[in-house]
Amino acid sequence: MNESKLSPLEVNNFASIVVMDLQERLVPSIASKDVLLESNALLIKASKLLNLPVVVTEQVPSKLGRTIPELLDGITNFHLIEKSTFSALGTASFTEKLKQTGSKHLILSGIETPICIYQTALDSLVAGYSVTVLCDCVGARRLSDHEQCLSQLRYQGVDVIPLESFLYRQLQNADHESFREISALIRTRSETHPSC
Repeated sequence: MNESKLSPLEVNNFASIVVMDLQERLVPSIASKDVLLESNALLIKASKLLNLPVVVTEQVPSKLGRTIPELLDGITNFHLIEKSTFSALGTASFTEKLKQTGSKHLILSGIETPICIYQTALDSLVAGYSVTVLCDCVGARRLSDHEQCLSQLRYQGVDVIPLESFLYRQLQNADHESFREISALIRTRSETHPSC
């Protein structure tokens, strides 16, 4: 489904957060990893406040370890999907979970931009989803690869925006019941990712 056919409110109501492969053996080699982890922790906390479904993927966890535990501290309402495919859409349990949540719009975060994020974003477009990649919530070992892939995804029709823009788009106005909590979370951020 093309996002342009949905009103902003409809897009918000059918969005799912997909946090990809932020695992113990993968994260240490990622450029700007501390900023990346901080941004994803904020995204996950805000998702709980906004009642957005969160799907966490792990790439071959038996070899690459589990998701960094601090990211999921205090969060119990998420779906964990183990995968061996680079595109999450190549894993049947992932596509089934999206159907169960009624998702029409996928919000991608995690690693790596030129591999799993890139392939998942393109496959999601082909499958009819609207796709947003949060540029300060994704990362790679090489920033040049990261930036080139974000540029290509924009060209293909993916919405590439910073986390703060996404969160305020979800809130829509200062009367939202979670506005104060989310704006307080945003104010605690140390910096944004270099590519945003």
